[in-house]
Amino acid sequence: MDDYDEWLYEEDIDEYEDEYEDDIDEFDCDNCGPWCPYWMGDGLCELEIQEQVRTIREYEEKHVHKDVPCPVCGKKLTLYELHEDELWIGGNDPLFIDLLVYGPIQADKELIHSKDNIYHIRVGDQEKLVKLLGRNP
Repeated sequence: MDDYDEWLYEEDIDEYEDEYEDDIDEFDCDNCGPWCPYWMGDGLCELEIQEQVRTIREYEEKHVHKDVPCPVCGKKLTLYELHEDELWIGGNDPLFIDLLVYGPIQADKELIHSKDNIYHIRVGDQEKLVKLLGRNP
């Protein structure tokens, strides 16, 4: 980066910070780039990543329960509660929560058995319980 480019970059950041100074903690970055002080390169925004980490921690505290017996076979597994109406269909919880539970789209998935709204599933080589809570309020 030559001196001229560096000067432009610093000026863009200063202008951007001034514009969003009052609400930087609540800023939802839609257009992050080199002009943004939260840009991490490669399309990554530090604020978005921090929000995702906070959301996953909150989800795990409230909706992930370890050593829950399956209501059909009694096997103790981790139970994931999802705000969904149908098994395998994401949409009400953030995508990264669905990825945590269901894994990548190409992962082998199987319904082992179910009772009421609790499903004993296999994702890859892991067995899990999924409890569907219905639509997210």
